[in-house]
Amino acid sequence: MLQGQIYRVYRPVSSPEPAAEQETVLHGWDISLSGVVSLGKIQDHQGWTISNTMPGVRVRLSKEAADFLSVGIEGEGLWAADCRSEFLTKMEKYTVSGLVKWVLTPEVAAQVYVLLSGGMTFDRASWNFSSINLNQRSAVWGVGMGINTHLGKRILLEAEYRVSYEKTPWNNFLMKTDSSIRHEAAVGLGWLF
Repeated sequence: MLQGQIYRVYRPVSSPEPAAEQETVLHGWDISLSGVVSLGKIQDHQGWTISNTMPGVRVRLSKEAADFLSVGIEGEGLWAADCRSEFLTKMEKYTVSGLVKWVLTPEVAAQVYVLLSGGMTFDRASWNFSSINLNQRSAVWGVGMGINTHLGKRILLEAEYRVSYEKTPWNNFLMKTDSSIRHEAAVGLGWLF
């Protein structure tokens, strides 16, 4: 009876390499939420200051059109927190705008940009002594400058300063503004997707 054995050459087996991290594709969209403070004096019809500041929030959705250019829309809501009139129950400002953002330093981690915006603002005020509700709207234009930096692959920290011009600010028989120009500062977080 014949018997045979088969010998195999030993070849060490390398451990499988860890799978490369799956790169998530970013499509150039950015959604951000910011806290805003708007500065601009609002007075009553006798010249007494009603409010100097209006804090609020801003939501922005933008799409990168090129490495240095983004376009988008934003909405903003502001409320008079320092209202100095016992007769006013509500003083609010809502804005909807389109925007264009030019990034001046697209190759740098902390990107500096300039921004142009234009849209409509809606002002609302009501008094507790009567059923008077004043609602008005105005065209609004803005120019600003900002900086954003990455806190990870998808998260941005943003800071922005803007000067806004309202074509027809508060100016009626109960209240008025001393200027058509408002200064706005915002800080927020953005999410890239």
